[in-house]
Amino acid sequence: MSLEKFSYIIAIILLLSSIISPIVVAIINNMHQTKMKQIEIFENNKTQALANFIENAQQVAYNPTDSETELNYANSFNVLFLYFSNISLDTISKFDKCRAEIVKNDTTENFQKANRELTSIVQELSKQIVKM
Repeated sequence: MSLEKFSYIIAIILLLSSIISPIVVAIINNMHQTKMKQIEIFENNKTQALANFIENAQQVAYNPTDSETELNYANSFNVLFLYFSNISLDTISKFDKCRAEIVKNDTTENFQKANRELTSIVQELSKQIVKM
């Protein structure tokens, strides 16, 4: 093979790589950005689900006999299963016991116990939220 043919082959290879390389980089970058956006959306939804649960848990503690409040609390807890691992009915059992005590005797002490249990739940679940 002559030096001239070799130079043409090298020039063609460089031309193709200069065209293909940016395209491949753009595709890879777009895939990465899409994945990062999906993670961001998931984490935002996870944070919102936890905030919704906290709000409904507080409502049900202060209004334990209202069926709509109870339903909202149960629904918000069920949504947590979508976003958090290691969650079960045991997660809220201590809080629910405190709620039962509030129904029997709505003292400040019982409300404080319920709030401490809710705080404990939130602290445990917050460990599973990715900070972006």
